[in-house]
This record gives sequence, C-alpha cells and structure tokens, in this order.
Amino acid sequence: MDARLFMASLAPASANGLPFHVRTESGESEPRLHTVAIPNGGHIVEKFGRGLRKYSIEAYTSGNGAVAQAEALLAMFEPGDVVALTLPTWGPLRVRATKIKREFDKDRFGHVALTIEAQDEPDDLRGVVTLDSLRVGVLAAAFDVVAAMAAALPRWLSPTGGPVRDALASGAASELGRMAALAADLRLGTESRLDVTAAFGLAADAIGTLPGTGAFGQALGEAVIRIGDHAGLPQLLLTAGDIPPRPVDPGPFLGVVDPLIAANGAALALATDIALLAAYATSAADSEFPSRTVAVQARALFADQVGAVLARLDGEPALAREISRMAGQAGQVLQKRVTDLAPIVLVDAPEEMPALWWSHRLYGTAARAGKVNALAGSSHPAYLPRRFSAEAF
Repeated sequence: MDARLFMASLAPASANGLPFHVRTESGESEPRLHTVAIPNGGHIVEKFGRGLRKYSIEAYTSGNGAVAQAEALLAMFEPGDVVALTLPTWGPLRVRATKIKREFDKDRFGHVALTIEAQDEPDDLRGVVTLDSLRVGVLAAAFDVVAAMAAALPRWLSPTGGPVRDALASGAASELGRMAALAADLRLGTESRLDVTAAFGLAADAIGTLPGTGAFGQALGEAVIRIGDHAGLPQLLLTAGDIPPRPVDPGPFLGVVDPLIAANGAALALATDIALLAAYATSAADSEFPSRTVAVQARALFADQVGAVLARLDGEPALAREISRMAGQAGQVLQKRVTDLAPIVLVDAPEEMPALWWSHRLYGTAARAGKVNALAGSSHPAYLPRRFSAEAF
C-alpha cells in the first residue's frame, strides 16, 4: 500500500500528550472469580467484580521524527509505568504498561511499528494527585527539557570560523530578537518586563560561548521560560504564532559556507522552539482560563506544537523523552483545569440586553457580569449580542 494511503487509514491516538497512530486496538476483560472446592465434589464460585481490562494496540509513528517518537513511546511504556492513554474507540484511559515491542517491516518503509500492551490502572492504586503537585512537576520538567536542549545544541552546530562564526552569532542574536518581540507583543507589566529583560541580557552575554558549550542554550531556555512565567497560555500560544522565524542572512559567502550557516540557523531555531515548549508548559502550570472552551483549545494547540517539534528531532531520543514527559505532565494540569471549569451553554435572547441584566437573570447575582461580558465577546457590557456563550447555570 502507498505510504500516504496507509497513514490515511490509521486513527490518531496519544500517550501522555505524545501523538501517534493506531491501526488496531483491542480490549478484553474477565470477571474476578475464586473457586473453592467443598466436600463431596462440589464447589463454590465467588465473583469479585470485573477484572482489569487488558489492551493490545498496533501503533505506528511516521515522518522525519518517527524514530524519535518511537523511542519516546518505548521509554514511556516501560513495564510498570502508568500512562495517560487516549485511543480512538476507548477514549481517555489510565493504564499501566505491561509490554511494548518495536518492529521493522520492509513493506512499511518510513514508519516505525510498535505493539503496546497495557492494563487498566485500578482506582485504589491511583492515589490523589493535587493540582499543586502537578504544577511542581511541570516546572521541574520544563527546566529538565531546557537542560537537555542546552546539552544537545553544541552537537547540532557546525564547526565555525570566520564568516560561519559571525553568522552564528548573528543567528543567535536573531533568535533572541524573535523572543524579545514576543515579549513585547504580550505587553507584560512593568515588573514582569524587567524580569524578562534581565534574563535576556544574560542570554545575550552567553552568545560568545557558542558553539563549544551549552551556556547559550541554557540561558536562552531560562529567558524564554521567564516569558511563560508572566503570560497566560492562550495569549502566549496565539501571540507566538504571529511571530515568524527570522531567517539568517548568509551574506556574500560562497561555496561550502552557505550550507553550514543554514544548518546552524536551523539548529538555533529548533533550540528556540524547544525553549518555547518549556515556556508553554510553565505557563500552563499557572494559567487561569475564562472558560472550558478556551482551556480545551489551548490544550489542543499545545499538543500540536509538541508534535511539530518532535517531528524535527532526529537522533535525540533523550531529549524527545524529556519533551514527552513534560508534555504529559502539562497535559494533566490542563485536563484538571478543563474538568474544574464549568461547561458552556449557548444563550438565545429576543433582544440585546446588558451583561448586568443577564448576570442577574442567569445566576441571581450582579457579581458575574464581567465574566458574562467576557464570554459573550461583546465590545461593551451594555449591549450583549442576541446569541452568546455563557457558563452553565
């Protein structure tokens, strides 16, 4: 079968926020029975409810990041590990991995096949995970990702000298400029802006350490995380999407120099995008969302960004694992936020009425007029549209 047709026949799935594709999935369960023999050849069968459901999945990764994604899945499904798994027909599950096998099929060139086996995680083993503990885990994972990126960056950069070294410094400054433009567009408060500016100053000072050490990558990552500390996730995701990458101008150089400059520019851009993922995760840990819809959209955009970066990683399984672990923990935080938010309903009105009137009518108090107006998307609280969204009452 043609590779494109084969991929089109698969269904999307995810594990701890890491996307992959599924060809087949199955689940089976048996009742928990205990048989006791009694004298004269009889027996008693005791039933203790449903046993743990067992799942078997034929999974595939594809594209340039297929190997890196497969390595991340292998690490994620180490036997005994608990995974937040979403399957096409079973939906969201919490499972404990029992077996994973990676396979190569010459007829499926360009894909990596995996066979995954897991079972339900019993309720009595889950424990209670608070939002605060999840937040701490996300923040720690974000800095682990930055450290792994900083360690990998020197390996990505080509040997420098003369014009290549000059272009490398210019490219690093361009990436800092791209993130500085993001911070400016977010219109941070005075104290937040000073904190971010100080961090970017340290990153600028570290440009001179390229390419031999990871000092610049570490400083860049920590500076971008500062942006995530001070910006809400929905605003950060949307604003970052409007900041295009800055191409490095190689200048009048000829021969083998141009490809080296281009490769270094691509490596710096990848490092910056990984730092942005860490900023997204940090922001997710502390963001408040006006509605469940906004939280769900932010979660989907974050997952898309994680998948796009993983597709660009090649030969960096350790870094891919750190990114996947961070994405999974941030996904848990966002899922808890979504669960805690009230569902949204659509309100139809015969005429335009003020937000204050609707707050009284829907909730019996004037205190929620501001949120009513924000969810309705009205330019003025005195005139809400005839059809608007509101929190369930």
